[in-house]
Amino acid sequence: MWSAGLFATRCSCTAPRPMRWERRTPLITSGMIRWGSFERRAQEVVAAFREPGALSRTVLHPAGDRSGEELLELRITEFAVHAWDLARAIGANEQIDPLLADEIWKRLSVTGTHLERGGYFDRPTSARNDASPLIRLLHLTGRHP
Repeated sequence: MWSAGLFATRCSCTAPRPMRWERRTPLITSGMIRWGSFERRAQEVVAAFREPGALSRTVLHPAGDRSGEELLELRITEFAVHAWDLARAIGANEQIDPLLADEIWKRLSVTGTHLERGGYFDRPTSARNDASPLIRLLHLTGRHP
């Protein structure tokens, strides 16, 4: 898992150098979810994105250099799509807010994810023209709903 917590740490730096996204200890080890770690890291990330200038800083990311704003969009996309993955895997409700799915799809249909290069998402697949925003988003991120 690419750690959002490290972004929080680097985003808080006053140094003018670019930040680097690095691997961290996984939140799930030996089948146990470390909720405290997840909650703490989530709070760190929210605080980092709220700092003045955070959205315009450059982050060196494995999928390519990103601005803080692009990284925030990427995090939202990852959380939404992986929430669907998890719901599908455990047989839970797979619905994502249609407005969120549509906004993510609109952005990605123009910019692409660039995450298929690193194996984060599969290559896009085709969706029907009349598909819902969620179905279009899932196909764009290589899912097979």
